Amino acid sequence: MSEKLKAFFEYNPLSFSYEEMPATAIDKYEHILPDYLIETWKKYGISSYQDSFFFLVNPEDYSANLSQFLPDVTSKHVIIRTALGGLIYFDESAEEACKRGGQQYSYLCPHYLQITPFTSNLAAVMNGWLTDEAIYAPLMFYYLYTAARKRLKAPAVDECYGFNPALALGGDMSSESLAVFKIKEHLSFLSQLK
Repeated sequence: MSEKLKAFFEYNPLSFSYEEMPATAIDKYEHILPDYLIETWKKYGISSYQDSFFFLVNPEDYSANLSQFLPDVTSKHVIIRTALGGLIYFDESAEEACKRGGQQYSYLCPHYLQITPFTSNLAAVMNGWLTDEAIYAPLMFYYLYTAARKRLKAPAVDECYGFNPALALGGDMSSESLAVFKIKEHLSFLSQLK
């Protein structure tokens, strides 16, 4: 475990590691993403945390989905996804904007089609935003997730929870309306509701 992500790992215990990060992805991102994330990929691979609420992912697995929500994603890389399909991504093109107070890490909520800027430091995102329930729970529907876990299995690697029907179609924001979907297909569906 990287010392730079110690708070994240202490607060969000490992649920399971399910796949090694491909060497091609490590090679591609080792000069783009922080070294402590690359170290985590090498040690744990693609893995889930906090009862499978947070998933560290291969950015290439979600580039097509991200492009369905945002224009020009060539410099944007999803690094974490939530059990409800939320995407935390890094925007390498925002480096200049960071010098003027902009943010490089942001959160895309696919249910509201809303982007929340985080910060320009991944350790601050993971050790701060993702360890404080007062911040991430309302933003990422964590309390609905924990309530739904009493009746639903944890989402698998290729699954997420989603509202049935979708909020944009008049669905109810309650744990009872959450169902399990294939994540990529569900994100594609939600992107069409904008």
